[in-house]
Amino acid sequence: MRAPYRAIAITGASSGLGAALATSYAGPGVVLGLVARNRERLARTEAACCAAGARVEIAAIDVADTAAIAAWLTEFDKAYSVELLIANAGTSAGPDPDSPGEPAAMNGGHGADQRESADLTANVPLEALVARAEGQMPDWQTISIALPSGNAPRIVLTLDAGDGGQPQKRATLILNRRTGAVERWEPYSSQSAGRRARTWLRFAHTGEVYGLAGQTVAGLVTAGGAVLVFTGLALALRRFLSWRKRARGALAKAA
Repeated sequence: MRAPYRAIAITGASSGLGAALATSYAGPGVVLGLVARNRERLARTEAACCAAGARVEIAAIDVADTAAIAAWLTEFDKAYSVELLIANAGTSAGPDPDSPGEPAAMNGGHGADQRESADLTANVPLEALVARAEGQMPDWQTISIALPSGNAPRIVLTLDAGDGGQPQKRATLILNRRTGAVERWEPYSSQSAGRRARTWLRFAHTGEVYGLAGQTVAGLVTAGGAVLVFTGLALALRRFLSWRKRARGALAKAA
């Protein structure tokens, strides 16, 4: 995942989505602070991130221990100035069969407070949705996101493998915010003939469809048009001045 973040803290980073986000952000110059309860699995995530070139600090802390997690995050932030915090752990719909002994407080012991938190964290994190989009078009250059309202079930992303003016290299991806599943993938080739024509013409008149070569030709044509307009105005002005001079001469002779 290409992103500008250089200091990232992730909770629940020992497996699943948390581990996937950690490894996707890992790279040279990136510092990762990874938190999870299971130190053994967390160490595996650490090894994968280090192999990608990232600097990693881990902490085996249960996020239910708010004092401990707050203290660790404060120290990590002081050391590296956190730019992105991903709270991937905090609530659960039930015990993890791979993690025996999960605290009862994580399984419904917080009443209304926990239900509110669960509602807020029900959607798949934006970073994971972007990672899904990157997998859909590996050669992408830009990804634009129409940010949805809080309760919208879908998110729309526009992927572009060109320079922004080549519609044949663009596609629209609609993802389910709850599951991250692809609901619709609409590349240029799947559009109707009429829509393809309208989109193509939108960028063809500027030459963008054909990249630098097309824009060069369009620029030359535009410059030629400007020259024609200038010469037309110059000829019109010259003829007007000649006519005026002849008119004055005729009046002088008549007088």
